[in-house]
Amino acid sequence: GDSETLSSCVALPADYTVNLVDSWGDGWNGNTFTIEDSNDSVLVNATISSGSSASQTFCLPDECFEL
Repeated sequence: GDSETLSSCVALPADYTVNLVDSWGDGWNGNTFTIEDSNDSVLVNATISSGSSASQTFCLPDECFEL
């Protein structure tokens, strides 16, 4: 498929919450949601160990990110 890279910086809030969902209700079976910085350091690593939902709140450093 097509992909797009956004390269402009915008002012963003300090805290973020990602709501994770699993429609089967058995967790993500080892899969994760990960955000890394430009040095490949993991800033956020979230998963659903079991059940159908989870939330992860985190703060990102003040820098540009490629989406």
